[in-house]
This record gives sequence, C-alpha cells and structure tokens, in this order.
Amino acid sequence: MPVRSATLFRAFVLLAMAAHVFYMYCMARSMGETFGFAAVTFVKASLFSLLMLIPLFWAAAIADAPQIAARVRRQRRWRGDACPGCGYPRQGAIDAKCTECAEPLVAPSGEILSFGTIRRFVMLLMLAWALGVGSGEGWMLLDDGAFERSVAQRPEVEQARARRWPSANASLVYAPGTGIRATD
Repeated sequence: MPVRSATLFRAFVLLAMAAHVFYMYCMARSMGETFGFAAVTFVKASLFSLLMLIPLFWAAAIADAPQIAARVRRQRRWRGDACPGCGYPRQGAIDAKCTECAEPLVAPSGEILSFGTIRRFVMLLMLAWALGVGSGEGWMLLDDGAFERSVAQRPEVEQARARRWPSANASLVYAPGTGIRATD
C-alpha cells in the first residue's frame, strides 16, 4: 500500500478514536453537573475518557494494518518461490536481484508487529485523546454559551432544556433567583 494510503488510513483511525474520546468526555463532563469551565470536572472527565481508551489496546495493529498486510504479502510470495516485491517467479534466478523489478532476492523479515507499531499506536491514542478532549470541552462550552444567550434574552422567565447531543441525558436549568445550573 502506498504511503499516502497508509497515512489516510491512520488519519481515519485517529478520527475514529477521537470521536470515541469526544463522546466519552462529553458524557463524563455532563455528569459533573457544572456550567462553564471547571478545572476539577475537566480533569475528571479527561481521566475518564483516557480510561475508556484502555479497551482499544487490542487494536494496536490497526494503525499499521497496511504495512502489516504488505509484510504478510511479501512473506507469502517468498514462501511461494516468488520475488517478495513483485511476485515474479524466482526459479532459476542467477542474480541476487529480481529480473523483473530489480529488488534484492532476500527473505523478508518474519516480524509482523514491532515496537514501532506499538509506539505509533500509543502516539495515535494520545493525539486522539487530546483531540477528543479538546473538541468535547469546546462543544460543551458552546452549548453552555448558547443556553446563556437564550437566558439573557428573557432573564425574568425560568428556563430549562436538555443539553445537546451527546449529553442529552443532562439538563441546563435557569431560575431568576438562583441563576444557571447544570443537572444530571
């Protein structure tokens, strides 16, 4: 698989994991029952969303799936007595290079998962976590701001509404005497 395809695949994996973190962060943040930014709620929701990434460790190889598939294909070709690069039969090859693609005729590495695979996956996880938490907090603050603007238009009337997706399990409530608060 060309590098460009592998990079696009990794970007897709990153976005999928960031969406998972975003959802988990928003759910945890809404359970904190805070309106606006609160450092304690931010830390708790961030740690919760980090813990929710633990079940994804089984997927360490997903980020390198294109390279792993290429390695497996190269090994299969070599076992089938063909050039690992192009698949051209290597019977009778006198040179140490393939007559079709000029690749050296050496047995491919038997390694499928490497330390680099794990390192890239952890980097993707951390980037997805940061992206998901940042966008989740931004989403929640936008929701809080929208409710605050609607309250400012009619401050004499009690108002309540469910938070926006994905935190629709929680509500924002305004009472003229007590102000705005979030409930779970």
